[in-house]
This record gives sequence, C-alpha cells and structure tokens, in this order.
Amino acid sequence: MFLTPSFLEKEELRLYCRDEQTADISWHSYVKAGAQLLKAGEADAAFLELGNGLHIAHRQLQTSNTPTWRWAMRLVESTNMLVVALNSLGYNELVGPLLENVRGQISSLPVLHKCPKGKDARWLCRWCESMACPRRQAQIAKMYEQNNKMKTMPMIH
Repeated sequence: MFLTPSFLEKEELRLYCRDEQTADISWHSYVKAGAQLLKAGEADAAFLELGNGLHIAHRQLQTSNTPTWRWAMRLVESTNMLVVALNSLGYNELVGPLLENVRGQISSLPVLHKCPKGKDARWLCRWCESMACPRRQAQIAKMYEQNNKMKTMPMIH
C-alpha cells in the first residue's frame, strides 16, 4: 500500500481530472507556477503548487486502465521539484521516503504505454533512485533556478 498524496480536495481533483485535456492543462499550470515560485525563492508556496501537480499525475496514473509514460514521467518530475522545495524548506529527511514511495508506485504499475525507445518504468525508477543523491538534487535545483520557463527534465523526453 502506498501513501496517496492529498494536496487537493476530492471535488477539486475530480474537476481537474475530469478528462485528459483538463488534467493536462491543470498539471502544466501547477508545475509552471511551482517552478516560478521556486525560482523566486518561495519554497513554501512552491511546495503547495507542485504538490497539486503531483496529486493530478498520481490520480491520472491510478485511475487509468492503461497508464502512460507521460503521466508516470510527470509524477517523477513533480516529485523532483518537490524534492527541491523540501530541501529549500529544510525537510531533507522527507526526501528519501518520498522518492521511495514514488519509485514503488511506478514499479507497481502495469506496463506503461507509449514509452520512448529505451525507456520504461524501470528507467523512471532508476531516475527516482538517482535523485536520492544530494549532489543530483543540487543539480536539479540549479537547473530549476536557472530556467525562466518550466521545462521538463532533459533526460526524460
């Protein structure tokens, strides 16, 4: 059993995930806002925005009959950004359990559909494992701090 993130109220989540397009727009909006807040040094507000994005990605993966690479990647990306926020807030001890939880959720999914060549759920799990390294976390934080616009992780396209 995995911890289910609960950043949004049940009704809000239902509205944001009522269809694929709405979920897509909602996830992008929350992650973009979170990235901008991280860059501005507002980690507490960023944490909440990014948590909403994580919640939407989690819901899309859990309720889909055919989980897709895109939503699994978004779960990992939201998690990476949350790691940056947690470190900024001084909650480093929560990073390991968060990463382990997300890795476990991804590894428990059936086959992911539409994976790019050479990438699959195991690849995403290895990415989660690599994020446990403080040096890797610092690299990701620097990447988000330097970017003016929200960009997806360079290795996941």
